[in-house]
Amino acid sequence: MSPTSEAITYLAPGIMFGAGVDYNLYKDFFVGIDGRYQLVDKTDGVNLSGMTAGGYVGIGF
Repeated sequence: MSPTSEAITYLAPGIMFGAGVDYNLYKDFFVGIDGRYQLVDKTDGVNLSGMTAGGYVGIGF
């Protein structure tokens, strides 16, 4: 869209905090969990802050 409208926001600076844990199941097999919180100012009245969490399985080599 050219020219851009006033409703489009290209940049929303913020900060992310995170923590996680890995556990060695057996030799090179790992499982883990992590959580992240992103803190961002409201942009055009939309709150972009939030928490995410996840788990994973991995193989080390």
